[in-house]
Amino acid sequence: MTASWILPRRAFRPRPVADGCLRTMRRPADHTDVKNTAEASEPSGGAGTPPLSNPFRPNDESRTMRHRTAFLLLATSLLLLTGDLAAQRATGNGLGQVAPFRATRRFHIRYEVEANRLPRGQDLRAWIPIPSDDPWQRIHNLEVVTDLPWEIQTEEVYGNRMVYIDTRIDARTARVRVEYDVDRRFRKTDFSGEGGACPLTENEMKRYLAPSRLVVVDARILEQSRKITAGKSDPVEKARAIYNFVLAKMTYGKPKNLPWGRGDTRFACDARVGNCTDFHSWFISLCRAAKIPARFQIGLFGRYETKRGEEYATGGYHCWAEFYTPRTGWVPVDISEADKHPDRAAEFFGIHTDNRVTLSTGRDIVLAPRQVGPPLNFFVSPYAEVDGLPFSNIKKTSYWRDL
Repeated sequence: MTASWILPRRAFRPRPVADGCLRTMRRPADHTDVKNTAEASEPSGGAGTPPLSNPFRPNDESRTMRHRTAFLLLATSLLLLTGDLAAQRATGNGLGQVAPFRATRRFHIRYEVEANRLPRGQDLRAWIPIPSDDPWQRIHNLEVVTDLPWEIQTEEVYGNRMVYIDTRIDARTARVRVEYDVDRRFRKTDFSGEGGACPLTENEMKRYLAPSRLVVVDARILEQSRKITAGKSDPVEKARAIYNFVLAKMTYGKPKNLPWGRGDTRFACDARVGNCTDFHSWFISLCRAAKIPARFQIGLFGRYETKRGEEYATGGYHCWAEFYTPRTGWVPVDISEADKHPDRAAEFFGIHTDNRVTLSTGRDIVLAPRQVGPPLNFFVSPYAEVDGLPFSNIKKTSYWRDL
């Protein structure tokens, strides 16, 4: 019989370091004062059609779980003003004022990882993305369920969080389950700028204007951007023109004979087809060429409408982009969803629906602790190394349940 334990909230409370952030939380050694729990079901489902917003759904049911070692971490629901400054600036909305958080949707995520055919006796390091609090989401009841030793780390550039595992391999298969509840709010940009915006630092400006390995700003992109934004001085209107250009030129698709899904600007320019990474990489490149800071975010995506309590497997991932202006702060766009829902294309400029959870921000990600291999193109799936070499036989499956 497999046992399961939940460490009570009062038994482990991670302490902030000097700057007020929760950088590294290690699994506590005290396994006492525990209780048994049971397992949840795993139905599957599809995507649906986007409404303008989703109503608040109160939670009247308890969540269940099962495994050998499950430790309940403190729910990190601090306001951004008291959170990790680096993570705030990486994932915040750039507004000068922080409004009270009011969720429009609440849901539970179960993120399962399995590595197979592991070589016994060698060293395994693995990194699993987990979400952070930002102005549009709050994460509660985070649990990590595994036989392996683990800790939570935060990388320094974007503030992305991750479960980190470092152990000697003693079995051919390893499993990790990460679960958490998400409060998410429907997001609509106030283009009047009446709330004021927090200016980006010099380093942030450089970061979000600079090209990355695949999100290039070359001569072709510079010329495209110049033509698209000609005659416009307002950065919002420039970004809107770029949004409309990419939407008109790109088609959502996954051709078997083409390397879509890498978020490669040059590929998007040439093929004019791809998934969300390709749409938004082209958009970000064109914005940066127009001197508009822009950034990439990626996470999990649920149905637009679903029955409370029904669990289903999500797709692999979904990504989107944001651009920054001093008047508005960070403005969201979701061009691939606009392509899928052309009757609502205008809504996805400045609006993010609440059926998403952000797992990470940025490209060319250096993990924490740093991986031996090259920076990750983006970080939404687990990454592993065995004896310092990338290990590819690792997969994840994620499940969504509205509360």
